[in-house]
Amino acid sequence: MAPKDEDFLKPIEENLLRNLNAINLEDSKNNVMKKLGGEFDYPRLSEFISDIMSDAKDIWKEYERDTVEYNIHVPDLILD
Repeated sequence: MAPKDEDFLKPIEENLLRNLNAINLEDSKNNVMKKLGGEFDYPRLSEFISDIMSDAKDIWKEYERDTVEYNIHVPDLILD
């Protein structure tokens, strides 16, 4: 007499459940963070980008001021 499908799959199911229960998500997360160099600091990135944008705006204002002061004509750039 052939075993029922449930009987055949029972050891596989038990093995999968044992493996799933053995996973420690906190340790896994810590291992990934360690390999990546630590937690990603989004507030620091945002501050860094804000600083770059502020510098870019200052440079643009200086460029505009210089073009007016020295009467420099810069043609518009058109990209196709």
